[in-house]
Amino acid sequence: METRIRNATKEAQTVGIPCGCRLWTAATDCRSCLGREVCVRLQSAGFNAAICKTKWRSSSYMPSGEHTFMDVVGDSASPKKGEVRVVIELNLRAEFVIARACDDYDRLVQRLPEVYVGKEERLQGVIKILRWR
Repeated sequence: METRIRNATKEAQTVGIPCGCRLWTAATDCRSCLGREVCVRLQSAGFNAAICKTKWRSSSYMPSGEHTFMDVVGDSASPKKGEVRVVIELNLRAEFVIARACDDYDRLVQRLPEVYVGKEERLQGVIKILRWR
């Protein structure tokens, strides 16, 4: 299932579709339009795909903000496992770029994929590693 989702995501990135919000000439340049196109393609392929937005309030250690990602739910190959949830982050590497980072951290960030398609647990592992650097 994860492979089919990854392939549909790659296909949407390579197809030249016009930007719907007219900020860019191609949807591959516009994260919002690319996300909608990927979501539509996954839904057409029979997946339960949605664009999700999370927001948080500011605290003493973090400013307020929001983040958009895609969530895809599908049946696993094994009936015992039930549904499988896959996260799609179209701009993973850019989410971790910080100003004046140390060289070790920059090298780690450069090793991240630009587009992440995978299970939530695997992404949490990546975040833990980067958070402690």
